[in-house]
Amino acid sequence: MSESHKISGFWLYVIFIAVISAIAATSSVDAAPYSIISESKQTNIKIDGYDYDLEGRLYRPESEGRFPLVVLLHGSCGKRCRRNFPESLLSSPAKVFARSGYVAYTFNRIGYGNSTGYKWKDHRFFERTGGCSEQNFMQGARQSGLQARLVIEALIRQELEYLDPGKILAVGQSGGGVAVFGLTEGPDPHENLAGLRGVISTAGNRGANCAQGDFSGPTYFNENMVEMYTTFGRVSKTPALMVYAKNDPRTVNAASWRDAYNESGGKAKLVVLPNQGSSPKQAHGYFYKSWSTEAWKSHFNAFLTSIGLPELH
Repeated sequence: MSESHKISGFWLYVIFIAVISAIAATSSVDAAPYSIISESKQTNIKIDGYDYDLEGRLYRPESEGRFPLVVLLHGSCGKRCRRNFPESLLSSPAKVFARSGYVAYTFNRIGYGNSTGYKWKDHRFFERTGGCSEQNFMQGARQSGLQARLVIEALIRQELEYLDPGKILAVGQSGGGVAVFGLTEGPDPHENLAGLRGVISTAGNRGANCAQGDFSGPTYFNENMVEMYTTFGRVSKTPALMVYAKNDPRTVNAASWRDAYNESGGKAKLVVLPNQGSSPKQAHGYFYKSWSTEAWKSHFNAFLTSIGLPELH
């Protein structure tokens, strides 16, 4: 065979491999973001004999197949804020997950927005942490986590054809970032949730109003946070990722919360992002701001890969 034929054969082989690779890439699940279907979806849960209708929104890929479920949990706030709480607060990160091949569900907890329970005296028990002189962050985290668990179980019972119940992720912001640890707790007071692969806490925190800006000192605020994470770490074996922004004042104690959790038996990794936004308020709420996505996405992806879930586009 002449030298020219050998060269031609080589380049034909290279072209063939390139074409096959291109076809494989375009047929891959991760080749391009999915188009999204968004729908209002209420869930009903029962706690202590009371029924609660929780408003929510579901985002999913416009494609056949079963996809992992990610439930996103909002933060906590005062009475006036709860009354006017938006349904769309976590829509930006929910869409990021849905475009990447997840069924993303956001919902308002008891007494928030249009979810029932705002005027019921009985619901005062939920998420309450007591007065500032006697903080009980654990109770608030457990009650928020219980709501998340019941919502997840309600979705699974519907046997949705596009949902994979064996792959579940919970992501929370601020008070919701503490709630995800309440969700992992087992066997007491709640049994382990089947299918839960991991949890991500963004700016996880409770009781900031009681800290009154003093997040750095050895105050009762931080002592109670450490006690809460120590308790959860003893019983939770679910992998966790904790993500804070450097210019969020709460971040000053984030390492102590991670250490308390891990030293008592938990498995959490802490990531501190560069400054997010121009104010402490923006830094604390970075997760639901569309401009912050690229800042946290790579850290999320490393964690998602480690627990066997798809990366984000």
